[in-house]
Amino acid sequence: MRSRQIYAVYRGEQNLTDGTAEEIAKFLGLKVKTVRNLALGKRAHEKGQRLVVVKLGKEKGVGDEQGSSRG
Repeated sequence: MRSRQIYAVYRGEQNLTDGTAEEIAKFLGLKVKTVRNLALGKRAHEKGQRLVVVKLGKEKGVGDEQGSSRG
């Protein structure tokens, strides 16, 4: 299974949510492509307040663990 990018969404200093692009898109009512574009530095203005998406890191999927022992 692939690692998934995790993002955080801020409006001003307030953290609205974090999750995958798909989870955030559903939460905000946006397209996944829009969430990814926002993470690239493109800003969205919603009622005069800036919406910012920041990449946090990758979430490992099941089976992605390295060094697992078999026994």
